[in-house]
Amino acid sequence: MTTTPKELGNIFKQARENLKLSVNEVCDRTRMHPTVVRDIEAGVFDRLGKLYIKGFLKKYSALLKLDPEKILEKYESVAAIAPAPEFEFTMKPGKGGKKLTRPSMPSGKKLQLILISVLSVVLIVLIFVFTGMIKSRVSTSRRERAASAAGVAVNTADIARIVPMSGPVTLTLRADQKVWVQVNGGRKILFSDILEKGVSKTWKSDEPLTVWAGRAENLTFTVNDRKITGLPTGVVKNIVISSGGVKVGSNWAARFD
Repeated sequence: MTTTPKELGNIFKQARENLKLSVNEVCDRTRMHPTVVRDIEAGVFDRLGKLYIKGFLKKYSALLKLDPEKILEKYESVAAIAPAPEFEFTMKPGKGGKKLTRPSMPSGKKLQLILISVLSVVLIVLIFVFTGMIKSRVSTSRRERAASAAGVAVNTADIARIVPMSGPVTLTLRADQKVWVQVNGGRKILFSDILEKGVSKTWKSDEPLTVWAGRAENLTFTVNDRKITGLPTGVVKNIVISSGGVKVGSNWAARFD
């Protein structure tokens, strides 16, 4: 019998309540963020990547004396569940006055309109992309000509730098207050724990690092001996630390020239 996400979450919640543990006690023992614990017990498994959530499930299972292998099997069945397609149903009378239901599928004309709309959006996006590329090339060409006229050598690497290149990066995190932190190097989790107030940790890498923080405002970031400010507050995911700068989503917190 397939386990639903809510049923899997209830297994953890009931086991925790049977052991008379609070959510805060679970966090202290497992070093998991309270949001992660509550999501697991609510059956919400799609906020984190599959690799991370499986690690948290094993850790939580061990604390509650549940069988990690059976829990992961149930999770795999939950993750494999795809949402059922939604149809509009039209009621039609059948024999003997009974009501019959049939899915109301889009007509051929509707499908054509949907396809035209999708292609229009794709075309608009492509126009914006190509327009941006042309503007960038024109701007670079103008700068090169101006520099050449002035007898100045142009550093084309600086002009063309759109995304940070790979290179040595040193990251130091200092906890101004107690905070949960996860540092990833590629697909590998380098650190996932709570930093106590006043504690500092340093990581060195030849490739970009990714940081997740429970409360980013409680951390001081120092990258390649530069103190970084202006980061968002609260729960912040995917802070990319590279030799080219610090980026949160599509926004730059700092650029290194």
